[in-house]
Amino acid sequence: MAAALSLVTAAVLYVIIGSPAEILARLRGEPAIARGFVGMASFGHWRLICTPGPVPLDGLGAPPPGNATVTAAATRTGNACRINQEMPAPQENNEAASQPAKVLIAANFSLVGGRRTPAAMLRLPATARPGDVISLRFDDGATIKTMVRDCASAECFATGGLSEAEWDHLASAKSLQVTFPVAGRQWVLLDLPVEGLSTAMAALARAENPPPG
Repeated sequence: MAAALSLVTAAVLYVIIGSPAEILARLRGEPAIARGFVGMASFGHWRLICTPGPVPLDGLGAPPPGNATVTAAATRTGNACRINQEMPAPQENNEAASQPAKVLIAANFSLVGGRRTPAAMLRLPATARPGDVISLRFDDGATIKTMVRDCASAECFATGGLSEAEWDHLASAKSLQVTFPVAGRQWVLLDLPVEGLSTAMAALARAENPPPG
């Protein structure tokens, strides 16, 4: 009986004050995310991006402007969230410093569909080809594999489903690298900083929890 009451108490506290990762985020001065959140918030090197309505099919829709708070429309229709990090391409010597840096690769993680299935979506240079296997490599040597599904003139898109174990692995990762082809079909490893990733994942889980009626 006491154990059951402890579990209930823990669940209530989780709903009211959030997960341990969220509590630490507040102590660090990072934004608190409410259930049903719509907008964009930064956590270290990662961004939580939430839009009203269902997740876009490609999972890579443009983020909403600013740091919008929950709207009445979002409360009625729900939201769709993803975690995003964009890695800029090296600038050429003749490129003006004032120009926005081009994105070399963008990593996105989300929970898709009614079953909230974990998924990875990567935006890559057009040096990739449909069918290429793009891997995300952890510090312990484990990998998550995605596949390039489509390419346009300027970029390619790789997607893949994740298991619950892989999703949990992301939350505890100490380092993360992505391997992909560049010019001449040379495969490279790029470090994706993991600072803020676990907190952003906790914020995503809370944001997609429907707000109370």
